[in-house]
Amino acid sequence: MKNLGKPMVILTLLLAFALGGCSQQQNPGDAGSEESGQEEPSQTPGEVAFGFSAGFTGDMAPWAEAIHKGGLVAIDEINATGGILGKKVVVYTEDNKSVVEGSVQAATKLVNVNKVSVIIGPESDPIMALADFAVDNKVPIISSSAGTSALDEAGGKGRYLYRTNTGDSFIGICEAKVAKDALGFDKAVILHENTEGSTSAAEAFQQNFTRFGGTILDTVVLSSKQSTYSSELKKAFSTKPPFVYFSTGQVVANIALKEIYQKGETAKILGTTELQNDDLIKATKNASIGLLSIHVVEKEDSQGWTRFSELYQKKYQEKPMAGYYQSNTYDAVILAALAMEAAQDTSGAAVDNYLTQVSGPPGVKVYSFEEGVKELRAGNDIDYEGASGPVDFNEFGNVSAPAVAIMEVNDQLHWVDKEVLDSSNFPAK
Repeated sequence: MKNLGKPMVILTLLLAFALGGCSQQQNPGDAGSEESGQEEPSQTPGEVAFGFSAGFTGDMAPWAEAIHKGGLVAIDEINATGGILGKKVVVYTEDNKSVVEGSVQAATKLVNVNKVSVIIGPESDPIMALADFAVDNKVPIISSSAGTSALDEAGGKGRYLYRTNTGDSFIGICEAKVAKDALGFDKAVILHENTEGSTSAAEAFQQNFTRFGGTILDTVVLSSKQSTYSSELKKAFSTKPPFVYFSTGQVVANIALKEIYQKGETAKILGTTELQNDDLIKATKNASIGLLSIHVVEKEDSQGWTRFSELYQKKYQEKPMAGYYQSNTYDAVILAALAMEAAQDTSGAAVDNYLTQVSGPPGVKVYSFEEGVKELRAGNDIDYEGASGPVDFNEFGNVSAPAVAIMEVNDQLHWVDKEVLDSSNFPAK
């Protein structure tokens, strides 16, 4: 994977446009929001409406625009090949503000006003708040970035929740293997924010680090919206840990990492995926040097990734960023569209009923919407292999990962890859 530093500068600039009004297929920055002051109409009878909900503001802001752009590549591809069942796809986009309340508001508008059949994008805290909503409204909600272990057995057919990214439970295995085996640490302290996503990641790491023979010296919780974490950090570092697992959102990290640096602590810190962005580096500067993180990576020589990369570069004149959930979002949109084609029905209930049937074996392996439609119309079952790799949903709507990369902030203040590890041999649970 290439250095993420330069692409994130572009994302930061694009966020200025993320909250403008939109309705139908749109430019990547035209995210619909309540600030527009207008209620957007639902789709016409000749259209199929998809919803997109992500945190264009709040902790997920550094990621939302990248994720959004990946989804729009898929929308373009579908419409360029005739749409779904001959109908044009339109997309309505809402800012969920990276919080539960915003997610509920966004989903309610997308379903009740825009009449969408499926919602793509909600992150960990937001998607779990929509579990009952999804079932009650028969609208599948497919995340491309939610890591929370609360989703491990909460989704799947009939429950209307899915994710095309790897969850915290498996990421926790990878992080623990990296800390224990690749980095060689036997003892650790855990620092985590008191949110669903951060707590989930911390619990997964703790379970697996001790499972692999490591010792947790202490676990310290950081409450959101504090101006300082001096007392919490004093407690955490009182045991002189050689290694710290750090699981927080952007705002808390900006404060805590600077305070750790000011205290002169030398422990190696492994942060969660959410912290892999240039906004963190800009806010913390030298305090971020040496910060480690891991992320699931696509196999960049795979047919699915190569094809997606070409489409993305053609649309945006820049390369997609492996590990930034762009390919996962693309796959979520394509899979929902293929499910509609397989069902010959564009309702949310049809997507839920057919999503697992088009995503994995048995069937003819396909790498695009067009290939999938061709095989379905020929009467064949299909096995979609996406830009992010195989997207074989298990009974709970979860997928696994082929490889992970260890990243580090270097002294030039850029995230760089240190090593890529084959995760196919890691224990599944």
